[in-house]
Amino acid sequence: KTNQPTNQPFMCVNKLVLCWKGKTLAYIVASQTTILILYQEFYKIGAENL
Repeated sequence: KTNQPTNQPFMCVNKLVLCWKGKTLAYIVASQTTILILYQEFYKIGAENL
């Protein structure tokens, strides 16, 4: 039981880092998808105006 308190914060930090990485990845994917959709919409509008 001696190494339990020292191990606990590390596990907590590790979980936070994994969560943060997951959220960051999800945010990047979402923003890339949004940019792609917006680009396609603008391209359609541009093509219609021509």
